[in-house]
Amino acid sequence: MSKDMSNEELFALRDAWYSEAAKQTVETLPAFIKMLNEYPDHDYNTTAYATSAATLGASWAMAEYYGITGFQAGCIMWEYIQNWGLSYKNKPLRMINYDEMLYPQYQRHFEKVITEDTWNYLQYQANKHLMECDYACDEVKEHWKSIIDGKVPFGYTVRD
Repeated sequence: MSKDMSNEELFALRDAWYSEAAKQTVETLPAFIKMLNEYPDHDYNTTAYATSAATLGASWAMAEYYGITGFQAGCIMWEYIQNWGLSYKNKPLRMINYDEMLYPQYQRHFEKVITEDTWNYLQYQANKHLMECDYACDEVKEHWKSIIDGKVPFGYTVRD
């Protein structure tokens, strides 16, 4: 919870910012970002939501300017995921939309399957970690060794 704000108030503020973000144009974006920056009582939560709102505002402004398609929006989302914050760059990733469980045609999205490329990546990384990491506990090292030895973890199978 933010300072003197309930979760409901915090989420209402976030939602209001996100709603305004969706209205941004190239011309209005600087003032929107300034408004977010000048919010009088930023804390841990509001700074994250303000930054997200600024990012969304920029995305909406560019989408309005260029006419971004749904496919391009998906590409932009993955670019954000891989290039902002956590170290997801050049790693195999998958996002699961659990709403698709409502439709039988999406069963394949929920199979415990990884590609050959992902398996090769995991084996390479396990070997690299085993060689370079002195601080991992024995359980983790044994897990890495099992991957190197060809045991696909967590009940997954490899299939292209």
